[in-house]
Amino acid sequence: MLNPYATKNFAITSIRRETKDCKLFRLEPGLSFSPGQFVLASVPGFGEAPFVPCSQPDDNKSFKLLIRKVGRLTSKLHTLKKGDSLGLRGPYGHGWLTDESPITNNKSRNLLLIAGGLGLVPLRSLILQQVQHKILDAKYKIQVLYGAKSPDEFIFKKDYAGWKKQFDFHITIDKPVPSWKGCTGLITSLLDKVALLKNPLCLLAGPPIMYKFVLKKLTEHKIPAKDIFLSLERRMHCGLGVCQHCALGDKFVCKHGPVFCWQEIKDIYEFM
Repeated sequence: MLNPYATKNFAITSIRRETKDCKLFRLEPGLSFSPGQFVLASVPGFGEAPFVPCSQPDDNKSFKLLIRKVGRLTSKLHTLKKGDSLGLRGPYGHGWLTDESPITNNKSRNLLLIAGGLGLVPLRSLILQQVQHKILDAKYKIQVLYGAKSPDEFIFKKDYAGWKKQFDFHITIDKPVPSWKGCTGLITSLLDKVALLKNPLCLLAGPPIMYKFVLKKLTEHKIPAKDIFLSLERRMHCGLGVCQHCALGDKFVCKHGPVFCWQEIKDIYEFM
């Protein structure tokens, strides 16, 4: 009988610092996953936690995890070096692209991606996939709005120049700082300043408090709940629906999500 908690070891082949407390780990061999799915990473004696792969999903040679140093396990992960191994299980859950998702079934729909802080992590693999497979489709466009507290907290900065050439990409910081010449204001301010794509499917990823205000703003823009999707990946614990830590009404985020249609959960989801 297979042990659902058994991990597989992956070798760390490179580590890149993204911010003062975030590192990007490249792992081998590759991992088959759908954008938005999550894995459980662990170190014996330090526990385990969920992370979302943030690289090209169809790369069979390697994949990447962005890990922020916030606690005992992640502090330990930040001590690992190139050549060390990391235990993982998964991937789990349903991501942005599923057989039932209108994102899959409506090939000509525009995509509006809205990310706050580390919310760009669960969206990056989707961006890479969409750019690779769909950017030549003139009928369909991608627009990304991304906000962070300060310029130092932006992640994946090396992607920005290329993204700006490939699709409509806008960034903002919460409050002005002397060195910043770009847009200033919360992520919701971009929804007023930027000409939004027409008839988009909206994908949201970020802190729950961000959802509250972005959803209100999207409603003002007459975007229906059935066309809004959000990731609740921050709520997971065991990944198997056993501990019930991620219960959301009669659903489990790890099994029925982490990506949900807003229309499906708006009456049971509570902002934290």
